[in-house]
Amino acid sequence: MLTPMQQLAYEALELQGLCDGAEALFGLACGDRRDPDTKKARNALHVYLPLLAERAGALNTALEAEERRQQAG
Repeated sequence: MLTPMQQLAYEALELQGLCDGAEALFGLACGDRRDPDTKKARNALHVYLPLLAERAGALNTALEAEERRQQAG
């Protein structure tokens, strides 16, 4: 079983993978606007980026809470 900090570190690695995926989508979205794959990538980013931001915010909140818990004792 993982400690809370190990779990947060694991989630941070997952988030890094999601960020890498977003970077790849962004690269595709910057292509020729007439290309159907570019349009699909742009549409995917409209969904993907808010979810990524939400997950990053939740991870940050959890990390701050764990740090406070560890400082408290």
